[in-house]
Amino acid sequence: MLRAVRIIAYQNMASYRKPTAIAIQDSFKLPPYSTVIGMVHNACGWNSYHPMRVSISGNHVTSISDMYTRYFFGQTLQYEKGYIRQQLYTVNIPGEELGGPVSELKSDGSDKDGKDGIVRGLGYAELIVDVELVLYIVPEDESDLEEIKQGLLYPIKFPSLGRHEDILRIDDVSIVELQQQSGDKKDKNQKFSSEYDCLIPMQEYEKLGLNATGTVYNFNKVFQTVDQTGKPLKYRKITERIKAKLIKKGGQIFYANAWYDELDGKKIGVFLA
Repeated sequence: MLRAVRIIAYQNMASYRKPTAIAIQDSFKLPPYSTVIGMVHNACGWNSYHPMRVSISGNHVTSISDMYTRYFFGQTLQYEKGYIRQQLYTVNIPGEELGGPVSELKSDGSDKDGKDGIVRGLGYAELIVDVELVLYIVPEDESDLEEIKQGLLYPIKFPSLGRHEDILRIDDVSIVELQQQSGDKKDKNQKFSSEYDCLIPMQEYEKLGLNATGTVYNFNKVFQTVDQTGKPLKYRKITERIKAKLIKKGGQIFYANAWYDELDGKKIGVFLA
């Protein structure tokens, strides 16, 4: 038996941005491991990293493209006197001042902090629509199970996956005991049809002798939020990445020796990374 926190959740629309996506923000179909782990840390109010393994599966209806305003800060540009300089310094967001008045610019066109103004443009983001998620969290320290459950039931701040505004509606949080399927992986009776799209770590995929088509991604997983002295980092630092294959629902895969959970009378594969 293996104990895990099972999370059943829903998102109306979400964007799990690919790190290489810039002008057009393409999205993964399921949230990356580091995104799920970060959500758990935020919900529990943890400032230091707690090692854990995660299984990610879910479904969505479709995806759409949405436009948004992109702001570029600190551009190194050659300013013409007056007009362009003033245009770069009059971009405002309601309730938030960006940049400063033209009078604060230095003779070289930069502001009092040495930055070179603001440029506004148009960008496109892919949004995943009507996302149903089934997540399993197995912390390295089993005593964290109850804390994770309570943190998700009563989060310090609203949970989100993807962008800050991609609110996560948590429908159920439970501590469950996973079971392991026994049998020979060559036995055709050990095949099953996946009810959800799922991420399977390549190491687990090869170990179990699975046979299913899918797309392999290199996901972020382990990160640091503080430096060696304990001082908070401005941006989290990724220290470990993992390759995983995205298997679409309905795909036939061998299930022998894999972990699974029973949900609504159906077996759900749990592939931990």
